[in-house]
Parts: sequence; structure tokens; C-alpha cells
Amino acid sequence: MFVVVQHRVSDPAAFQTLGAQALAELPAGLRVHQSLPGVGSTSCVCVWEAESVEAVRDFLEARLGGASVNEYFAVDAAAAIGLPPATFTMEQVVRPRGPRSPQPADRRAPLDVVVVEIPDAPPPGRVDAPLPQPE
Repeated sequence: MFVVVQHRVSDPAAFQTLGAQALAELPAGLRVHQSLPGVGSTSCVCVWEAESVEAVRDFLEARLGGASVNEYFAVDAAAAIGLPPATFTMEQVVRPRGPRSPQPADRRAPLDVVVVEIPDAPPPGRVDAPLPQPE
């Protein structure tokens, strides 16, 4: 299922640091598809994929501390516009992470990372650097 989180950020520096740390330790069955920070860094909307709203809430509340107040809701996928394709089957969401079996090249295991180089992008690990603006 898809879950949207609306973060009302009270401490932007702490939110960025804690958010980056949380993303570095995502458990199996959780995936963030989009992070949409607002101009001014006091709000952010994220689209997650997980087994339940509670799975996302339990993961984030334990990691974001008092840096934001968060509202969570399940997405009505049938009425939504622009959702990314779901990447988990229910079996993948509840299966513990373990050694991966060989998979065909066109089928990635959950939580595989694809690196895309973007010209003039901030260096990896920098979440506070502005993105290049189109000319």
C-alpha cells in the first residue's frame, strides 16, 4: 500500500540530519518513493510504500524525534493520479531480509538501489545543497 506523510518541520537542520539517517537504515518492506520538501524547509510530503500506515509511523516517529509533527494517511490508489508502480508484493513486504537468490536482469529484488548521475547535482550525502536551477 502507499502511505503519504505530511511533515510540519519545526527544526529544519535536525529534520534533514535525522531524515538522512532514517533513510540509510530502511528495513525490508519499507520504501520511500518521493520526498517533496517545501521551499523554506518547514514542510515536506513523502510517499512511502509499506504493509501499513502503522509500519511507516512506527519507523519514522522513532527516528525523527521532535524535528517535525507528522500526519500519516493511506492513499486511495484507485483514485490517485501519478502514483509510481508498486514494487512490493505482500510476500515481499512481510518476508524478512535474507540472502538474495539470483534474479533475471529485468526483475530487481526489493530495495535495490539504482544510481543515476545528474550533471551539476550536489555531491552524495549532501542534503542541504540546493539543486541546480534550469536556465
